[in-house]
Amino acid sequence: MCIRDRVSTQSTGLTFSVSMAEVDTRTQLQKDIGLPANPEESAETHEGFVKKEEELQAPDDEKDFHTASFRGISHTQDNVWDPQFLEFSKWVRKTYFKDVSIEDMQRINREGFFKLSVSIFLQFTLYWVLYWTVPEYFYIWALPLFVLNCFLVQTGEIVHTRSHWPKRMTGSDQMDALVDSVAIVITGTSKEGFRRRHIVAHYSDVANCSRIFSDVWIPFSQFPASFYVYPHKLLLLFLDVEYCRRENLSRQQLLVEMIGFYTYLSLMLYEVLFANSCFLLVFHMGPGLIYHGSQILGAMISHSGIDKRNSFNSNGLFDWREAKGLLQVTLFIVDLFANGGASNHGIHHAHTQLPLHLINKNLREINAYILKNYKDVRYNNLLSQNIYGDLFDTLPPPKWYDYIIQALVVFIVLAYSAIIVTGVPLPPPVMFEIWYTDYRFYFYINRADMWARFRVFFDYVQIQARRDLVISPNAYLDLVCSNLPRCEAYLKDHPVTIPPPANLAEKFMPKEVYEFNVVRSMEELRKKRQ
Repeated sequence: MCIRDRVSTQSTGLTFSVSMAEVDTRTQLQKDIGLPANPEESAETHEGFVKKEEELQAPDDEKDFHTASFRGISHTQDNVWDPQFLEFSKWVRKTYFKDVSIEDMQRINREGFFKLSVSIFLQFTLYWVLYWTVPEYFYIWALPLFVLNCFLVQTGEIVHTRSHWPKRMTGSDQMDALVDSVAIVITGTSKEGFRRRHIVAHYSDVANCSRIFSDVWIPFSQFPASFYVYPHKLLLLFLDVEYCRRENLSRQQLLVEMIGFYTYLSLMLYEVLFANSCFLLVFHMGPGLIYHGSQILGAMISHSGIDKRNSFNSNGLFDWREAKGLLQVTLFIVDLFANGGASNHGIHHAHTQLPLHLINKNLREINAYILKNYKDVRYNNLLSQNIYGDLFDTLPPPKWYDYIIQALVVFIVLAYSAIIVTGVPLPPPVMFEIWYTDYRFYFYINRADMWARFRVFFDYVQIQARRDLVISPNAYLDLVCSNLPRCEAYLKDHPVTIPPPANLAEKFMPKEVYEFNVVRSMEELRKKRQ
């Protein structure tokens, strides 16, 4: 973008104006990808979000969520994108993957649906062959079949992909309708409900820390991703007309999902109670929940930052092959069961419609480009490592058995995450971040030293001050604030052995992220209270 500056200069009582020539302030990379100097002019509409004229006239609850504001709050461009990450998003779409056309992605989406359908048929066939031929060896073949199904279920990302392709995901409206109708039966996840949750995660309150101040983020206990444990909530959601209208949820789609899901649950109960079998319960629902739990944990790892925008702070980069310590175990397991969910997630936020396997295939090259060309990139790093980094450094090198114990801890957190997505009212998995970073932390580190650093972080981010200004705090904010009395009580009775470093606060986040997310947020909250 070109700008024209006018400089006024006063000399010997005379005032004159000098018009400067137009100056292009963009870098060469910005010129190559066509990025304007002003980020507010850089918004683009994804192909999947382009709407036909007749679609724009649809009732409110049929409109696509991307066209609406979040509960009436319109988010400006600078509230969604950090300039660096926006530049990277342009590069990855216009340069690196420029040869991957809309038609190519639609073809890959079709193939993904076909592969997932075939994998479900394969799971079903293998189970019944083994069940009818060697039922007496059930406890021998059950575990290998379960693990195999955990990998087969990763062959298609239909619900996740559909949330980013509200129109023409497969290139065919009829096939899109078919995907919408069977998605909840195949995956256990409501396409309509997941879309509402997932779009908020992409365009509002991206980092984990920012969500404790969110007015649009909804806990799983209120809005499950999977309805296996609380199937009646799908019916309650459908009956709440006002909520569906406010959140732009299609009640027609919810009705289709409700019929398919309740039929699925009826078949599951019949199989268990009358057919003396457990395919749907154990070998279909189980791997699906493990997959969803792995995806949730991968997202928690990727978003272990503070920035509410899409940035390299909120969208971390990961590669288990270059990670250090026991975090390498965590990243390996999560990527293994979530189709690269920890490593590809941050890059996915830059090109949401790109099939994930293309990111996995080019992961190391993209990471290398980012690390070379951008600053303040969070690479193989979690927020807890910024807060307690000096304490983590005091841990001894892990022994061989530490890797085994860490793997067991990760599997427990994965199972916990799988329970969370069903709506069970438990704390979010991010509360166990230290555990899946290095389980030895709580066994080696003085608890007072940990609380002392938590207090520095708590005050620096002004959590309590912002809590006092928020009109309707969400459950996450109350949960975090409940730790402050525990922290003060413990520090009162136990001495700190290793004082926090003098420059600890500088390690939490880049200064620009602090200015945007803390200083600016406090100003906005004060204005709302006036």
